[in-house]
Amino acid sequence: MTETPHDEAPADGRGSNDSLAATLIIPVLAIALTAYYMATTASLTWEARSTGWMVGSVLLAFCAVQILLSVRQALAGTIDFGFGDLFENSQNNRRRLALLAAVTVFTVLLPFTGTTLGLALMICAGMLIMGVRSIRQLAGVSLTTAGFVFILLIWLAGSRLPQGPLERALLSILP
Repeated sequence: MTETPHDEAPADGRGSNDSLAATLIIPVLAIALTAYYMATTASLTWEARSTGWMVGSVLLAFCAVQILLSVRQALAGTIDFGFGDLFENSQNNRRRLALLAAVTVFTVLLPFTGTTLGLALMICAGMLIMGVRSIRQLAGVSLTTAGFVFILLIWLAGSRLPQGPLERALLSILP
């Protein structure tokens, strides 16, 4: 097999961490998200706060282990200290940037679209970015997931997720 550069398929490159900086991106982002969550839920009821702190603490512990193992690999010479192929112009990196853009748009528009519609559109966009083209799969996964989130979290649990026109309309006709 030759080692020629190619535009990889969706699964190519998964699990091959050859550089410290590329390996640490997920743990660092997870730490930042956990810290943000813990800081913003400080004023919630003790049940929500304690659950978040418990889950967040476990996530932080896993991140610490991953960081220590990665640094150990770098010191042992198994992986290098650089960024590897993290910034190269490849199909997977373009997909990653497109997913980041989609999540950013979802987050910005969430107060206007509401959780249900926004989530359905985000899941559909993510699947399109990753190469899914089946209308049945796109609609099925997006609508089923968003429907379960609406039913379980907004309608039955009464959570304070952002509500848009769709949630308000559905809640006005449901008992």
